[in-house]
Amino acid sequence: MNEEGHSISLRTLYRDLNKIEEDFGQTITKNKIDLHGKKVTGYKIDVRDSCDYDDVLSLINMWGALKIIKKELGAVLIPAEYISIGRGWRSGGVVWLNTLIEAMIKSRMVHFTYVKYGSSESSERFVEPYFLKSYNQVWYLMAKEKDFDQIKVFGLDRVTNVSLSTVTFQRNAQFNPANLFKDSIGITVKEHKEVKRITIDITEPFSKKIKSIPLHQSQRIIQDVDGRVRIELSIVPNSEFYSEIIKMRHYAKIISPNDVRDRMKEIIRSMAENYT
Repeated sequence: MNEEGHSISLRTLYRDLNKIEEDFGQTITKNKIDLHGKKVTGYKIDVRDSCDYDDVLSLINMWGALKIIKKELGAVLIPAEYISIGRGWRSGGVVWLNTLIEAMIKSRMVHFTYVKYGSSESSERFVEPYFLKSYNQVWYLMAKEKDFDQIKVFGLDRVTNVSLSTVTFQRNAQFNPANLFKDSIGITVKEHKEVKRITIDITEPFSKKIKSIPLHQSQRIIQDVDGRVRIELSIVPNSEFYSEIIKMRHYAKIISPNDVRDRMKEIIRSMAENYT
């Protein structure tokens, strides 16, 4: 293959594509693409079936940036003078990731001490670990407690004394994390709750941001006029959804449905009472 001075063999191309799929969890598909008016065979990452495409791309770009700094500065490398990674890359609970990943891969149960949010009392948990998810600078574990079928979510910033058990479990082959979160924002999963079609008006400066960073994969822009966008989401409205609306302050307005509007009003009234 040779395009614009860059020549690689098909063997090298396939090796690199396989490496991307294996190392980064990205699904690559073969497609016919338009190149200078001609249809040619090309390859693209299937965003829908790939593992956290935007976050993986950000991670790759971050590694690239650090490599450039190291290459240019060499022995006098002082990264802090040039770049700050931010708390998002060292989310709360990251210290437990290696143990939990090993447990998931080997289907071994784990024991830990847990303190619920809003509580000061700890409890001992013995769980089957299924999935890890990072949200809002905290890592969360999706796990099933022994003798219970329901998947529970544990914030790893509230976890201590994690230990790997010798007891194994049979991982539920029907468990699909994509389905678990497909109708929600964040990590709060409300099972058997109605998915609602929510319409929101957003003005600048957030109208620009919302077009490049959607609130949810179901987001659809139905109007875009003079700096104001109207979006539609198909989700179960949870606490993370209302938090996202609050972040946009008076630049965001829920149009419908009425019960979601009313819940937003209740939250705002409750917040206002803190300042009376």
